[in-house]
Amino acid sequence: MRNIKLTIEYDGKDFNGWQKQPNKLNIQGTIEQAIKSITGEDVELNASGRTDAGVHAFGQVANFKTNSQIPIEKFAIAINSRLKKSIVIKKAEEVDERFHSRLNCKRKTYRYIINNSPYGTAIYRYLETHIPQKLNVEKMKKAVFFDIDGTLWNEHMQVPESTTKAIRELRNAGNYAFLCSGRSRSNIRSEKILGIGFDGIVAACGTHIEYEGKKVSERLLTPDETEALLRVIGAYHMEAVLEGPRYIYANGEDFKEDPFIQYLRRELGEDVREIRGQTEYEINKLSAYMNGASVRAVEAELVPHFDVIEHNPQLIEVVPKGYTKATGIAQVCDILGVARENTYAFGDSTNDLEMLTYVGHGIAMGNGASAAKAAAEYVTTDIMNHGIKNGLKHYGLIG
Repeated sequence: MRNIKLTIEYDGKDFNGWQKQPNKLNIQGTIEQAIKSITGEDVELNASGRTDAGVHAFGQVANFKTNSQIPIEKFAIAINSRLKKSIVIKKAEEVDERFHSRLNCKRKTYRYIINNSPYGTAIYRYLETHIPQKLNVEKMKKAVFFDIDGTLWNEHMQVPESTTKAIRELRNAGNYAFLCSGRSRSNIRSEKILGIGFDGIVAACGTHIEYEGKKVSERLLTPDETEALLRVIGAYHMEAVLEGPRYIYANGEDFKEDPFIQYLRRELGEDVREIRGQTEYEINKLSAYMNGASVRAVEAELVPHFDVIEHNPQLIEVVPKGYTKATGIAQVCDILGVARENTYAFGDSTNDLEMLTYVGHGIAMGNGASAAKAAAEYVTTDIMNHGIKNGLKHYGLIG
């Protein structure tokens, strides 16, 4: 049995959408009848996607199975001879028997045309919507939020060239791009990341927000909150990193051989300070190695004022109660007037779960944790396999 793929153009003005419906004129049923008239077979036409009543298509793809021996180069001509001029088969191809237009679809592009002139148009009235009132273009923009570690760069801090190009194309199209990281602002300095170009930063799990280079929101721990944290750290002999907008605090004795702290000292220099001996701290959150302590026991002590994010039984993040990447995104959307349904987020880890489920469209990296993939609407490819580019393409945010 042959598998025939059709590329179809149609004017949907007079049709009740693609899908077959009893007693209603539709695209699918009309083409199936045309095929039956030339092959003598009842076929089922599988489309890459359905279109609603009145919607047009420039390149709808559909396939069907047939025993007909009509030469492939004549299929389009034969079907077109039985169709009205509002439907045209632009191309017919014989494809692998396993091909399915919907299951093998990689991308769809939707185009919405708004005529914002005072009077509209007669000729194109069925191809566009006429809105004479002034439009709020800012509210039409999309906002995309990107985690850093495991999303923009890999464990070797390599950023794919395709990632940089894709984010720049996203912004050139008039959309917003924000970093949205668990890292504190003091630890977001690399030109590999900042050099990509972003409209702003949501740092330290939503406790620090910047837009166009200016701080718009900051949640610092109070002296009492900091004292409570330090007391718990000491009681459970945890190795902690206190993270703030300007400084990182970590005891050198606790991290003599730790590669992450060595990296921080190289990157931040004197902005990495000892916890011991300080009288004042400027911090948003902390990360801690448990050293065998129970996460549940520590959480029980902190629960009234803090949230604990468990990466694994020996690594946690502690943030002020009620603050997440999602709350940071919500605040950015309020500032910019971006609707929630126009928000997208890329992440890979357990501290991305709230972000991935809050936005209109959550996208997990192919290299991400299983929990992130389960929370996401879509799973893209790995970082180094053009994950950001492919995710943005999937949603039609770049070409």
